[in-house]
Amino acid sequence: MYNALETLTVYKDLERELMKAPAPLSVSGCMESQKMTLAAQLAARVPGWALYVCADERQAAQAAADLSGLVEKGGVWQYPAKDLLFYSSDIHGSFIINQRMDAVRHLLEDETGILVTTVDALMDKIPSRETVRSRRFRVYEGMIITTRNLSRVLTGLGYEHMAQVEAMGQYAVRGGIVDIYPMTMEEPYRIEFFDDEIDTIRSFDPATQRSIDRTESIEH
Repeated sequence: MYNALETLTVYKDLERELMKAPAPLSVSGCMESQKMTLAAQLAARVPGWALYVCADERQAAQAAADLSGLVEKGGVWQYPAKDLLFYSSDIHGSFIINQRMDAVRHLLEDETGILVTTVDALMDKIPSRETVRSRRFRVYEGMIITTRNLSRVLTGLGYEHMAQVEAMGQYAVRGGIVDIYPMTMEEPYRIEFFDDEIDTIRSFDPATQRSIDRTESIEH
């Protein structure tokens, strides 16, 4: 496939310098649309993840949409900043949490991609990928653990105890049932106990509370 950028000497020099070693490189004179094309092309050439930083959330959302149609490999994920006015509200806050956790999940699981974010979001202190991976916890059918101890483990991993799970990073306890929305899964799961033994694990729809599929184990 023909790519006009690859015919430019200045682009070849830029790509070659990026391949040498991590170092700040400055590129000037690009229009906004040209920035998208350049970022997508470099992200496809340079191994690993690419970070695209915008001035505000509006620009980040537009950049994520534009880049999604240009990337050759991997995906594009937006990591929004916490909105101080709406972060605690039920609807808007849950949307932000889901979007942030979805981006973190792909950072953990995918080898390549583009993360679009803002300067404000970069001020957040989050654990490294190695730290998150080292703290992963596996739950499986037949496991012997009390609901209280499982709650303690989940709280220690950073999960929020709620009356009902609605977003990634939350869990709820009702008698012998523990609902959990893993930070690395697209669906929440319902863990049913028989005394102190995990009897069944099923994914479910948080809107209807109906079970979807049964699984032998989950890792989060």
